[in-house]
Amino acid sequence: MTEATGGAVERLYGEAELARFYDMRGTDRDDFAFCRRLAQDATSILDLGCGTGALAAELAADRMVVGIDPASAMLDIARARPGGDRVRWLVGDARSVRLDQRFDLIVMTGHSFQVFLDDKDQSAVFQTIAAHLQPAGRFVFDSRNPDFPGRKTRSRDETLHLDEHP
Repeated sequence: MTEATGGAVERLYGEAELARFYDMRGTDRDDFAFCRRLAQDATSILDLGCGTGALAAELAADRMVVGIDPASAMLDIARARPGGDRVRWLVGDARSVRLDQRFDLIVMTGHSFQVFLDDKDQSAVFQTIAAHLQPAGRFVFDSRNPDFPGRKTRSRDETLHLDEHP
């Protein structure tokens, strides 16, 4: 297993008791659906910031998948999930990890890119992607847009809900 380098892991993701909350959002997500479509012709996928591995495990059913995350507690959940045995899980930092391997598709879902706040870190992530992407490969990531008017027009009742911890 490769060790993470760089910044500290947020408590929510680094502690096993808190990491279990991460999957409460479910896998019926627009970002996952988009990545599934992009993955149809891919034979190799790198999931940077894979979290608990829901997408990576699903995509590994018929192709080679590597999932990288800086939080070992998240990867412990990933390894234990159905299909987790088909993925190569590594603790690592998207700014610095190097696998000496190229992929048809690189995904970065769940707004993972947003943790890289300055130009130096963002550039380092893009260098990692360039080092791992096949010449005709694809890279996809998502990010929240705080200026999107829909976020400002929702009522409290539309956005507030209570989930019970498993």
